Amino acid sequence: MSRPARFFSDVLMPSSDSKLQPHRDAGAWPGLIESLSVEAILVLISTWMGRNLRRRLDPEDLWQETLYCAWRDRDQHEWTDLPAYRRWILGIAKNRVREASTRMRALKRGGGEAPRSLATFEEGPEGSRSPAEFLPPHTVTPSRIAALRERRLAIETSLQRLPGEYREALRLRLFEQRSLKEVAGELGVSLATAKKRVYLGARLYRQALKEVLSRTPGTGEGEE
Repeated sequence: MSRPARFFSDVLMPSSDSKLQPHRDAGAWPGLIESLSVEAILVLISTWMGRNLRRRLDPEDLWQETLYCAWRDRDQHEWTDLPAYRRWILGIAKNRVREASTRMRALKRGGGEAPRSLATFEEGPEGSRSPAEFLPPHTVTPSRIAALRERRLAIETSLQRLPGEYREALRLRLFEQRSLKEVAGELGVSLATAKKRVYLGARLYRQALKEVLSRTPGTGEGEE
């Protein structure tokens, strides 16, 4: 059986331990991905990419590649809980960003392959396919990707209104979902200072996001 055939077979016949390993269940996986705060992950991906890479690719492109890799390699992760799975997903996303950055540097040196948009995705002799075709149904749709892009841009605009120390504290606490102790260690400040920055930053962020969303049709209300 060819690799693409095995891939689609796995979607139709998920692992027998899917109740214990929900990330291997094709029926449950789209909802599981929805619960990961995808907009927040997209903001992190955008931050990791940097300005130059964002000129060639959208964070949503690398997110689709991340999903492809996460579903393809689902047997490599043993389920414990949702936070651990989210960290695993973030690790995949970081690797995709790193690989795209490597390709871009190689291109500047006069060799290698340019980072490409994943509007199409090469897989085997059958030619170009959308990455959505290799995922369980309803995981990715054009309308969903468009909505995520609008939401990400609204969040990024809101974050840019914050002073830098608050913005970094929120990135670690709300978006990477690090503990307050980890935030303090990362920033090199006391636990009390980290708590203050997160608390005050969250208040400013909510206010800014509410204002941005009120002027952005179609993004809806709420937080990251």
